[in-house]
Amino acid sequence: MEVVVGGARAAVALEGDIGAAGSAAHALEEVVRTLAENRRRLLAQRAAAPGLKRMVKDPWRTGPVALDERALLAELPPGELRSVRVDPDSQSR
Repeated sequence: MEVVVGGARAAVALEGDIGAAGSAAHALEEVVRTLAENRRRLLAQRAAAPGLKRMVKDPWRTGPVALDERALLAELPPGELRSVRVDPDSQSR
């Protein structure tokens, strides 16, 4: 059996080795917990990226997720926003 945790691979022979089986079970538990936490964090961003809901439900789905920039800006706290005015008549050096 091969267990992958955070990109690290560990081959575990489970034939009669209770310690290895326990280690493999713990590693699998960590993977499941990490995936669940990732899912919770991603789903919190659904307003700014509506396609995330479909992406999280189908982890094999690939491709970019469209971002709603206005919704993303609306989620930021006021102290994190900056306003910039660009003068089209100015010349860059």
